[in-house]
Amino acid sequence: MFKRKQISICANDIEPSFVITYTINKDSDTVENLQYWVKEELQHNISFLYIVSKMIMRLKKIPFLNEKRVFQTYQDVFDIGDIYNNYKLSSKHFKMLKLVKQTKPHLGFIEITNQQIDITIKNYIEKGEL
Repeated sequence: MFKRKQISICANDIEPSFVITYTINKDSDTVENLQYWVKEELQHNISFLYIVSKMIMRLKKIPFLNEKRVFQTYQDVFDIGDIYNNYKLSSKHFKMLKLVKQTKPHLGFIEITNQQIDITIKNYIEKGEL
């Protein structure tokens, strides 16, 4: 059984716009299966994607990432004074790791990687839209 935790971040909105999902390794207390999700309508919002990219890059640099560091990074990147008012934490149990990785956190969200963000920004620059 896998317990997937989910941080739904309400960035400049009352509804979640960015979600981080992960599991916790029980032996080492480290974060595993880290995934990032954004609202479909924000997948081309350059300023929003820049902040998401910044968060992804910071989390990738942290060795032995634990849950506390995920929250600290969120607070730093989104420049949040009181983090408790800006996110929703939830968890759900899955029987298979495949389901942990494939199940969307909310309807209308897509998984996003730093590589996809870089490509989107590059395309905007090439079109002269940025």
